[in-house]
Amino acid sequence: MDYPIENLGPEKFQQLCQSLLSQEYPQVQCFPVAQPDGGRDAILYLDEGHEGKFMVFQVKFVRKPMAENDPHKWLADVVDGELAKVQELIPKGAVRYVLATNIAGTAHPDVGSIDKVNKTLSQRLGIPLFVGGETTSIGDSITLVA
Repeated sequence: MDYPIENLGPEKFQQLCQSLLSQEYPQVQCFPVAQPDGGRDAILYLDEGHEGKFMVFQVKFVRKPMAENDPHKWLADVVDGELAKVQELIPKGAVRYVLATNIAGTAHPDVGSIDKVNKTLSQRLGIPLFVGGETTSIGDSITLVA
């Protein structure tokens, strides 16, 4: 059964994504919703000491994805607004950026939204962004891309 994820709103959507992340990565550190988070809704340290390298998880939500004329441009614009924050996290140890969104990607080689966003953001960030590398979807509404 599909659930209209858009009915959750941005805060509940972020909490849902954080719950899913907690199931997949028990050591993930989730941050409160609706607060300045410096471009990180959750982080996962890749070592035991919680120092050094970490993955950054960011949640992006659109209330009416089907009403957006170009939802992939919307997503690229939103992430573009996060670039400065992510670039500040890289010297602190960020080595991977993971994006959770309710915007579905397209798979066309080289020109689909997944390949285009992956290429553009990986180049601009200087760290891996694997859009479509690992994809989990629930009712075709939530896409967790890593």
